[in-house]
Amino acid sequence: MTATPARTLGTSIDELLAPATPELFAERWGRKPLLVRGSPHRYAHLIDEARFRAALATGRPRTAVLDPPDPDEPLTAGSTRPIPPGEIDGEIDAGRTVCVTDLSAGDHTLAELTVTFARGLGIPGTVRVNAFLSPPGSGADLHIDARVTISLQVSGRKEWWYGTEPAVAWPRSNAQVLPDGDPVWMYPWCGAEDWEQLEPVRRTDLEHTVLEPGDLLCLPAGTWHAARAVERSLALNVSISPADPVRELTHLLDPLLCGDPLWRGGLSLAPGGDDEQRRAELDRLRAMVAAALQEGAR
Repeated sequence: MTATPARTLGTSIDELLAPATPELFAERWGRKPLLVRGSPHRYAHLIDEARFRAALATGRPRTAVLDPPDPDEPLTAGSTRPIPPGEIDGEIDAGRTVCVTDLSAGDHTLAELTVTFARGLGIPGTVRVNAFLSPPGSGADLHIDARVTISLQVSGRKEWWYGTEPAVAWPRSNAQVLPDGDPVWMYPWCGAEDWEQLEPVRRTDLEHTVLEPGDLLCLPAGTWHAARAVERSLALNVSISPADPVRELTHLLDPLLCGDPLWRGGLSLAPGGDDEQRRAELDRLRAMVAAALQEGAR
């Protein structure tokens, strides 16, 4: 049996974003949404429903459906429910949106797309491509994502509501609106800090647009938004998680410190509370870290 040759992206970052530019994305990054209108077929080569299903058949992406909040359960919010790929058609027929996480893990072209975005925008984080297949009238209720999302409308039309700026800049968690209208963080340890207090929000408070095939919408992390398919819709979601600064610092310093037995063994003992030597070691460590950071910034 002859293998099907892998498709290649064949599209530059400039073509994916036009008429916007990478510089405009950098200017708005994390601050303001960006809506870009494009020609109807410019994303058609990235994916279609046949390749969508073929990518799922690899077993690498994760498939789920978006369940709306239950009006009879006031403490529930909308959620995703994992399903096997074979149940997609039944869920679509039932009027529910199918959400695929990391479709790029099962499709060569979409894997190239993640690299094109990462290199073209100089992204210092993790990029993956998700996908949403929605029947008419289906979509996602009001929520916040803890990452930047760039939606590429491939086919069909989808209605969007979105804030003009983040409600909370670079939040630690996703958030949703409960059926009674109260906003809630999805991670229970969030919400205690002054900077992460959520104000009530309604769709009527937000911008409204309809994405046509070829359109792009970039939303900063922490921006309220909702979406609903006007007709059967296939859309890609370029999801960009920020880099973990602690992990990046560890990667930078570990090769430097692990070669020194002092740091492999930890700081010196301080019998009787005499920590003069320990303070000297910490001063040395601070100097090493400062030098490594300066070198890494070059």
